Amino acid sequence: MKYISDTTLIQNYIKKYKLDKWFNKLEPNDMKIIRFNRGEYLARSGEPLDHFMFFVRGRAKIYTVMENGKSYLLSFYEPMQVIGDVELMNDPKMGCNCHVEALIECDCLAIPMELMVDKFFEDTSFLRAVGKSLAIKTYQESMASSVNLLYTLESRLAAYILALAIDKSEVILDESYSDMADLLGTSYRHLARVMNKFVEDGLISKSKKSILILDQDGMQDHAGELILFREQNRFSLSDLTNLPDNE
Repeated sequence: MKYISDTTLIQNYIKKYKLDKWFNKLEPNDMKIIRFNRGEYLARSGEPLDHFMFFVRGRAKIYTVMENGKSYLLSFYEPMQVIGDVELMNDPKMGCNCHVEALIECDCLAIPMELMVDKFFEDTSFLRAVGKSLAIKTYQESMASSVNLLYTLESRLAAYILALAIDKSEVILDESYSDMADLLGTSYRHLARVMNKFVEDGLISKSKKSILILDQDGMQDHAGELILFREQNRFSLSDLTNLPDNE
């Protein structure tokens, strides 16, 4: 993780995602860029956030850890998303309720939580935008909670592997297959059966630390329904650029 003070890049991100519509009085020096490397955490469950962040580049996975120690996959983040809205509106000192882990290099536009409270907490434009973002997140989480009931492990696993591949054919695994089973809400034995079936069908090859996609179309066929479901029920926070202009 590193901090970047690049006014031009900050302005480009603000313009690209029309973040000026989020605030009545936003200045570039209110923000800085935090760059996260693959495998680093943008947020950790139980730890307070120092910054309110706009996720503007990269891809991350969001998962929660249950009381029994098992992890459960919630969703993936692509630009543009917000990190810290729940914590800000509830209590900036409260710990996060999930992990946000970078899958590739990610950029976030970050505003210190103290500044958010002092400068923007009564900003009507911001409150309107963050209200809509929270509504979108509530809807997304409601849809995500239905996935395990509506779709087979074959579909969920294929979609998960394709999401991790990020337009590449090889997935380098940071977690064990046991951890992957937890994330997908299944047993290790069931995951192993489905994974071996994918290998037998020539869809993938696998090792302890990587999965190679051999048949992209075949994997898409298995995941297609789930990908379609997610696309039909996925709102982008870029929709917030439709907010009316600030007066």
